[in-house]
Amino acid sequence: MCRHSTAALSKTAEGTKMKSKLVRAHDGMLTYKYGNPDMTFNFHLLCEVGQPWQPEFKMLLDGLHLKGYTIETRELPCPPWVADYAIKVTK
Repeated sequence: MCRHSTAALSKTAEGTKMKSKLVRAHDGMLTYKYGNPDMTFNFHLLCEVGQPWQPEFKMLLDGLHLKGYTIETRELPCPPWVADYAIKVTK
């Protein structure tokens, strides 16, 4: 499965060097990335993201909603087994 980034939204937490980044792969799979230069975390489900970081990612997801995407969770036949996807809504 190809996971090249087609879109990335990022935000730096005020007063820290911690950064958050929401990456959307070509197939729509989302990766929630956050951390600092010494340590980073990567998850495919918003519920796996640490509680203090969830509001940051919810704001980034709101940006995707405004661009016409819907967020859905899918089961997969291979790792990561379950992941969030951003799917463009066509009218």
